[in-house]
Amino acid sequence: MLNDTRERIYSVLVRHLSTPFYGRIYALMLSSVLLSGFGIAYWIVAAHLYSPATLGRNSAAISAMTFLAGVASLALSTVVIRFVPAAGSQTRTLVLVSYVIIIASSTIAAAIFLAGVNLWAPHLGFLVDDPTLLIFFVLATVSWNVFLLQDDVLTGLGQARWVPFENGVYSVAKIGLLVFLATRAAPYGILASSTIPAMLAVLPVNILVLTRFIPRHSAQTADRAAPIRLRRLAPFAVGGYLGRLFYMASITLLPIIVVERFGATATAYVYLPWTVAVALLTLSTTIQTSLTIQGAHDEENLLAHTRQALLSSIRLFGPPTVLILLGAPYFLSVFGGSYAAEGSTLLRLLVLGSIPAAITLVYMGVCQVRQRMDIIVGFQAILTMALLSLTWILLPVEGVTGVGIAWVLCQSAAAAAVLVGPLRASWLPMRYRRPAPS
Repeated sequence: MLNDTRERIYSVLVRHLSTPFYGRIYALMLSSVLLSGFGIAYWIVAAHLYSPATLGRNSAAISAMTFLAGVASLALSTVVIRFVPAAGSQTRTLVLVSYVIIIASSTIAAAIFLAGVNLWAPHLGFLVDDPTLLIFFVLATVSWNVFLLQDDVLTGLGQARWVPFENGVYSVAKIGLLVFLATRAAPYGILASSTIPAMLAVLPVNILVLTRFIPRHSAQTADRAAPIRLRRLAPFAVGGYLGRLFYMASITLLPIIVVERFGATATAYVYLPWTVAVALLTLSTTIQTSLTIQGAHDEENLLAHTRQALLSSIRLFGPPTVLILLGAPYFLSVFGGSYAAEGSTLLRLLVLGSIPAAITLVYMGVCQVRQRMDIIVGFQAILTMALLSLTWILLPVEGVTGVGIAWVLCQSAAAAAVLVGPLRASWLPMRYRRPAPS
């Protein structure tokens, strides 16, 4: 009897994991967990090895680099996720062109930012004081963008299982380098350790992609390949880019606003809770990505896949939200007493806001499948401008807690708009169909 029960459980588990939708989610989720878990460990080590001012200055530089990567990405990750799964013989061309474009755009974006850094971000002026640091920042921005894009390439090629391995190695390497540089390059050790491992990972991963995964994918999808037309891809890329740009601005500009208004130390107290919230948000993007790929293959059953995604989001965010709400001070105390005292309320607010944010990300996935880029751009533009404006207003009144208040209010309003408000009709009333077996 016990053996029969075990066999049934094992059979159900294997069928569940072999379903492309869930298998992809779990692989990407494992990758996000590794990045988030090791990322938190990374910042714990950084908080003990580096001063709050150094941590704040470096975290602001990393935020700037991340924002520039988003600006220069041109939504190519969205294009890759949407079109590579059915690109067939055009897969290699699409991937190579994407890499060439992103390398060129990242170089230009970083160069423009550094040329005027003393105008729009004076606290980051140290980036141009040393020519070596200036060149490093440009290379780091380029490498980071390629590093991010290659995960989407792997996922689009049906090789999502490699993403956790790649990001796990990266996460371990950056912690080791963080410790190594603490006594050798302390002023910039955080920035260097968070980017050098990504630089080193780009070449071997893409050799594997170009020599093994793309040929295999092209052969396997030849019978169902959909020709890629520029007139179809260009509007999608432009709309996706604008939407992604606004989304990245909402994620990366908040620490920069804080450092400009309150200085590097206050930014450190914001950045660590913000890292936790972004980690949770990154987990929800794995569900959005899987929904987009699954919907591209099976758009007829999009509503059923959407409900699966929403249910997965609820299961994902429920337990960690409760744990963090109850234990925020104890969690932040591992970084140091001052971080717990200054950031506990902010962490609670940010985690609460991540729940409605996950709902809106599922909605964005539906819009990507249906190629409603006009909705994505308008939605993200309004949300981002509201978030940054409200943060700017609340910071002098509420201090760093104002960041969390703005986040909760804006994300909750956005989720209400898609669930019960004017945007509900654009996705939820579709006729329900049970998804066909994969």
